[in-house]
Amino acid sequence: MYTNVTEWDFVNAICRDDYNNMPAQAARHLFEYFEEYEEATGERVQLDIVAIRCEFNFYECPADFVRDYGEEYGTTCAEISDETTLIACDGETFICAAL
Repeated sequence: MYTNVTEWDFVNAICRDDYNNMPAQAARHLFEYFEEYEEATGERVQLDIVAIRCEFNFYECPADFVRDYGEEYGTTCAEISDETTLIACDGETFICAAL
């Protein structure tokens, strides 16, 4: 059973999650990513806060990513995007799929 959610519903759900550090602007980018994914694949995406928290991480800069994963996956957004899904946000901030 599915319920359609608006961008506001999605962002609100992500930001209310006490275990997620994703700011509202980044959550908007993730919402857009999921909408584009649905359009491209025809698959529906489920709003599962726990699954999203486990699958996607928000980073202020590539150095934060390196702190979590090491340099083997890259030290720049371009290098990191070669290894995993990277969703650019504002400035150096980005969201990436967990490795």
